[in-house]
Amino acid sequence: ITYSTSSRLVKEDIEEIPYGLEAIKKLSAKKYKRTDGDKNDEIGFIADEVKTVAPQYVKEGKGFVNGNPVTDFKSLSMMRMIPMLVKALQEADDKIDALEARIKTLES
Repeated sequence: ITYSTSSRLVKEDIEEIPYGLEAIKKLSAKKYKRTDGDKNDEIGFIADEVKTVAPQYVKEGKGFVNGNPVTDFKSLSMMRMIPMLVKALQEADDKIDALEARIKTLES
């Protein structure tokens, strides 16, 4: 088990993230086979597509594809996307609460 330091003591310029429910709705989870490995089915996102929605989650640079060097390699940390998913869930929950309150009012 590893832990990342997450204390407020080691952070500054803290602000809300701009990505939430609307960003999540624009993402498209995919099923695919990788060309650089065992060819098993995997599920995830395409970094190029995520970049158009939430570029902060995509790292770009040099890399290798099937042993060949490329200069436009993109990688994605799905773990780093968890805060966006949490914010989207919170926004959806707020909408559900508002709709439930509206229904209760209309039924009264």
